[in-house]
Amino acid sequence: REEIMPQFYVFYVLFYGIDFLIAVVLAVTINSVVTGQYIKRTYEFGVYRAIGRSKREVRRKVAAEVIAMNLIACVIGFISIFLYTYIVNELVYKKEGLHLLYASGIGVTGFIICDVLIVIPLILSKGVKMGRADVTEF
Repeated sequence: REEIMPQFYVFYVLFYGIDFLIAVVLAVTINSVVTGQYIKRTYEFGVYRAIGRSKREVRRKVAAEVIAMNLIACVIGFISIFLYTYIVNELVYKKEGLHLLYASGIGVTGFIICDVLIVIPLILSKGVKMGRADVTEF
């Protein structure tokens, strides 16, 4: 195994490169969807600013909303993948004496990288924009 692992280095580089490209595509897509959501709520954030909320509090609210949506999506995704893997293991692989892994280190690492590359720019861009919302512009 130790002799073979260096030969897989190319696959690890490819995996992380593809993971980065997927993260960029997802970031652009999710940013577009969330932008529509926040454009409709610009007046709401303008009212928060008008009643005395600071830009920091508005940015904190946006960050909390994005993180909550992200956590809910992650939990649903993890449950779905776990159930799918369990069902496939029971129906297909167990009969042959094989099994799929429920989690792998490289998969979890790729997920974390992808998630961070999506969530952090989303929080920063929407937080700044909503912090600038002004009720007098409407």
